[in-house]
Amino acid sequence: MCPDFLLPAGSWLQVQAKMPEYLDNGCRLGWLLDKRVMIYRAGQVPELVENPETLSGEEVLPGFTLPIRKIWSAGS
Repeated sequence: MCPDFLLPAGSWLQVQAKMPEYLDNGCRLGWLLDKRVMIYRAGQVPELVENPETLSGEEVLPGFTLPIRKIWSAGS
């Protein structure tokens, strides 16, 4: 059993290697964060986004928006 949405912890390379397995097991959306975002969607090629303003939960988390740039700015 796998959740629809994942925000996994770990190193960029480790999580990147695991994401196809999560998607194969039913995950529909996953975000890999590190001042850049790798967005994984079921049935699609991962999308790399550099320094986005926000992230959308799309159809998996309707109405959810993460103001990611504000979070990164707060840590500086």
